Amino acid sequence: MSLEQFNNLYSELSCESGMGESMANSKVNEQDEEFFQRIEDDTKKALDREQTLERRKAREPFIQEAITIAQFENTLEERNKEIKSLKEEIVKLKEELQNVKTRNKKLCNILALGEMKDKAEALFEVDKLRRVKDELSTEVSSLHAQLEQERSKVRALTSDSKSKAQHKKRMASETTP
Repeated sequence: MSLEQFNNLYSELSCESGMGESMANSKVNEQDEEFFQRIEDDTKKALDREQTLERRKAREPFIQEAITIAQFENTLEERNKEIKSLKEEIVKLKEELQNVKTRNKKLCNILALGEMKDKAEALFEVDKLRRVKDELSTEVSSLHAQLEQERSKVRALTSDSKSKAQHKKRMASETTP
């Protein structure tokens, strides 16, 4: 209730109670000082409450805004921490990837060297076997030539021995008569 309403209420009551005004005036005068003082204090308290409420309502959007800003800042800080940790993880994973690539490259080189070594050994073995084959072919040719010579000698000796045997038979048949 505002002060004006209270004053209006008091004036309405005064008009209605016009008869008993003289009796009431004596009692009211004694209580009036305390009563009005209490009324004044109560109205001040009510006005203070209303003003406080209005100020609170006026500040409420700013308070809400401040709370929202604080919440956003907190969320932003958490996300920044998360981003930082993810960046650190990315760096670690890149280093690990680089290590894996390096090891893979070394392994490929080792395998290539092993294959080259195997190829070199195989080529060396093939070359060695070719030389042995050539030597054996040469030896076979030489032995074949010697065989032919021996066959020729055997034929010659066989024909020579046949001719000597025939000659002996002729001689023996000529001498026997």
